[in-house]
Formats: sequence, structure tokens, C-alpha cells
Amino acid sequence: MSKPIALYALDANLDIEECCQNANYWGANTLILSPELYNEPELPSLLDKYNLSLWLNISVLNNPEYLQQEPQRQAITNSKLPAKTDWCHFVCPTDRVYQNYLENEIHHYLEDISPAIISLDFLRQFINWQGKAFEQIQNSDLEYGCFCSNCLQNFSISPFYTEAAQAQIEAGEFSVDYANWRSQKIIDIAQHLTRLIRELSPDSKLVLNTLPWSDEVLNQASTLLAGQNKTELALLFDAMCPVAFTHLMPQGMEEKAALMQTISDETHLPVFYGLQVSHWRAQNQISNGQFEAELKQNLALSKHGLVIYNYHELTRSPEKATILKRHLNPEIHY
Repeated sequence: MSKPIALYALDANLDIEECCQNANYWGANTLILSPELYNEPELPSLLDKYNLSLWLNISVLNNPEYLQQEPQRQAITNSKLPAKTDWCHFVCPTDRVYQNYLENEIHHYLEDISPAIISLDFLRQFINWQGKAFEQIQNSDLEYGCFCSNCLQNFSISPFYTEAAQAQIEAGEFSVDYANWRSQKIIDIAQHLTRLIRELSPDSKLVLNTLPWSDEVLNQASTLLAGQNKTELALLFDAMCPVAFTHLMPQGMEEKAALMQTISDETHLPVFYGLQVSHWRAQNQISNGQFEAELKQNLALSKHGLVIYNYHELTRSPEKATILKRHLNPEIHY
């Protein structure tokens, strides 16, 4: 396929045909849809009619709905609290019951449809850094997990275990040995899931959604706290998609471009750029001027793909939808 211009549209209740028509009109060529819509009989024909590819985004360890039914499977942070914020609730990464559940979900998703792209989202340990402005965060501010009894037991019988690490954990201190074991658990999950997906959907391109940090940030927090060792994980994927949002990091456009290049250099993989229509969580909004400037820069620099967040916000902002169309699809007029 040509360079993907992907549009997030995860509302399970959206009008699929209207969404497909709008996406095509604005200039997107790929839709990231809720898997709940995959059983809709008209979906394949509508994608074909509007010349759109399908992108499946799989949330790996962030699963609030599952944890409502199975709260005992929740990850536990270094503060001995449930690993959750208002918007994400993490499952313990060593829980085999949940992993079996997730594998069955993937089988179901890929039963009758083969997406052009499949991404693994939240393929990392729980980490929470959003309580204050990023530039004010200290290492000690980061809450991370998992420290549940299951993880601690698994660590104790692993080659990573040392008595020094055990003492550090009991004292509530950071342990490099435990951090390396936690990173290996994420790699193990990634190896298993990518193997399964490539068996079920061999023509799909596999993408990893990553934290918007280089491995230099906050003492390698991406690897040592979140367990997302990009250089190791990159061996299993075809591209990286850093979640470099304006509200997550106080980056200007040049800083974002530098971050994308750094992650590309670290992983030796194509990198998909991200574009926000409006702030997801912050109170201040993205102006039309900022949106257009970021769009132009992303189109100039994103050699491999662009992801736009999201369809719902574009329907609420006809000015930004018009800007998108002007740059992506100026020729078509319905």
C-alpha cells in the first residue's frame, strides 16, 4: 500500500459508511476502527468502495473493561496500589489467564478479516507520569509496576534474581535486576503475540506503539520502569508509532522531529508520526494554525506514515477537517 494516512475512529457506535466517506474525502487512506465493528457485514465492501485499508490496534495490558470483571488480575505498583489512573487500568503482565483471554480475542479479530496493519498498544509495564508537567517530573515521581505476588514469585525463580534485588524490593528501592526481568516479560509477551499474529494474518504489517521518550529520558525510564526496551522489541516489528502528543510532552515541532529521528536511530525501523486534532487531556486547545503547521511538518518528514487522532474530533472541528482535506486531498469534490 502507499504511505498510510491513518485516522483513529474507535467509537463502536459510529456510522461506518459516513466515517468511510469522510475519511476518503479528507484524504485518509486507512481507518483504525474498533474491533467491535469487524463483524459488520458491510465493512469489507465499504472499505473497498472508499479505497480504505484497515488498521487493527490491540490494547495489550491496558484493559479496564476486563478488570471490572476480574479485579484480582490488576497489576500492583511500587506504591502497593492498583495500577490504574482515571483512563488506564493495567493487567498483571505475568497473568496467564489474561494472556489466554487476549490470544482468544486476537483469534476472533482475525477470523474473517486481515488488516493491512496491526499495532500493539500498551505493550509495556504500567507507568504513570501525568500528574504534573513533564519538565517538572523527577524519577521519584514515577509510579510503576507490577509488584504483585505473582510477579515477585516468578522473579524469585528466574535467572535475574539476586538477594540484593530482593532486599531492594523489600525496602521499596529501585532494583536494576527486577527492572531487567520486567523488561524481559514484555519481550516474552511481544514474541508470543507477534508470532501468533503473523501466523493468523501473515500479510499484515506489525507496528509497536511506543512511549514518546528516547531511552535517554528520566534515566532510561522507558526501558527500566515501563519495560519497553525498544531496541529489543524492534526486532519483532515492522515499524514504530511513538505516541508523541503535545499534551504528553511539552515539545515544539522541531523537538518532536528530533524525537522521531532518535527513535528511528535506536530501532532502525520506519517511524509513523502522530497528529492531534485537539488535546486529549489538557485544558488548552490546539489552534487551527498549530494544527496546520504540525500537519505540514509531519507530511514533509513522515516518510513512512501518519496517524491522526481522531475522527470524532474532526467531525467537531470542520475548520480542521477542511485543513486536512486541503493538504491531503485537494482534488476531490463531492
